[in-house]
Amino acid sequence: HLAGPQNDNKKQIATPRSVDTNVARNDILGGKLWKPFIESLKLETKDVLLTDEGLEKIPGWEYLKPLLKNFTGSIEIIVNTEVLNNLAAFLKLIDWERGGYLEVVDLIVPTVEGFLKDRRPKKYDGALAVPINGPLLKEFLLKNQKHLSLTPIRGINSICRVVSHDFQTLLTHQHFVTMAEIAPKREQKPAEIIGHAQKLFSFGADMVTFSDQAHAGLEYYAIDEIAKQEIFSQLPGGAILPILAVRRKTIPEIKSFCAALLKQKVNNLFVLIGDPAPGETILRLSWENILPLVSSQFFTGAVAHPNPNDLENSLQKVALGARFLIVQACYDRVLWQKWQSVVKAKKLYEKVKLIPVIIPIITKKSLGVLRLLPDVAVSEDFHKDFKNLNDSDIRQKGIALAKSMIAEYKNEGIFAGVYLYSKSSEVVKEILYDS
Repeated sequence: HLAGPQNDNKKQIATPRSVDTNVARNDILGGKLWKPFIESLKLETKDVLLTDEGLEKIPGWEYLKPLLKNFTGSIEIIVNTEVLNNLAAFLKLIDWERGGYLEVVDLIVPTVEGFLKDRRPKKYDGALAVPINGPLLKEFLLKNQKHLSLTPIRGINSICRVVSHDFQTLLTHQHFVTMAEIAPKREQKPAEIIGHAQKLFSFGADMVTFSDQAHAGLEYYAIDEIAKQEIFSQLPGGAILPILAVRRKTIPEIKSFCAALLKQKVNNLFVLIGDPAPGETILRLSWENILPLVSSQFFTGAVAHPNPNDLENSLQKVALGARFLIVQACYDRVLWQKWQSVVKAKKLYEKVKLIPVIIPIITKKSLGVLRLLPDVAVSEDFHKDFKNLNDSDIRQKGIALAKSMIAEYKNEGIFAGVYLYSKSSEVVKEILYDS
């Protein structure tokens, strides 16, 4: 445990042990050096008993407050405030550039439902790690461009793993990545856009994507305009994903955009190369032109369509440098299952990371828009399930559906994450919390 015994208000300082500098090399590699080394670190704990007023200032209180109504009698809430200082000391010891990471096994309740289990007095501190210390930890680590993931192992114990907050690193560690998108409007100042991204991270998004809205409407920024504002330099470059819509862009424009991203230490790029519009005569850039150009500089992704006939296109994109494929949303179970069967048979998921899109249905308008999207298959049975509901029931059903789809994709074992296509940060929060 990084913070030592949490219920002791006294500082816990481990007694330093001498380390023989002549320890044989095989003993060091075998791990015999690490126990005395860790014991020589100074770990402190400082518990704080908070009043109701103090609790409301803690990130995560909004999730905890309704939950406490399920308890009867008095509850003593203790929050450890020194864990960040202890964690900061460890962060300096890890060789992050060569894939180093930190793992801690702790008493953690992965979901808020875990609160309802009886615990003996003064043992609620560990259970508060997700709704209280969890947001504190995530915020602290994000500022250090690190990422926290929790993996339940037995009972209420979890493995807490800290890795570099970097897309490729998360995938290497087999982390199921959750993505949320921002479509910045011209009325938003850079500080607002940065704050929006940070809010999505705090709600549970591992990656934040920035869409290219060059042709969506004059009220939206194009991706190259966002890059010129140097917004990306103020966010973790390994945890953001700019989207480059190639349509009507030239090679020099793309090179200039890529140079701006590299200057701001952006590591990832998602490339959209659509088919020509009806009657279009403009010369179009293709996968052969773009993917080799950008994949040498970025961890690059492209689009896959959940159609068995599209598999060859997906394989071609992988051959040209795509390291991940974002799979278009599909609300036709028959078509999705056919595509998934081919993916499993051809083992596409072993060649490239697959990340399916989920478009949350929260209003009748969003249901109607879904049917108008040319590349999104929507079955009649699916549409019937929603069309006669009022907006309140549609939202509830749509959020529940998105959560169940995330659980389904996790269980399939062939997907590396999900992409939530929603402009509402509140919808993202509702879906990702406890998913």
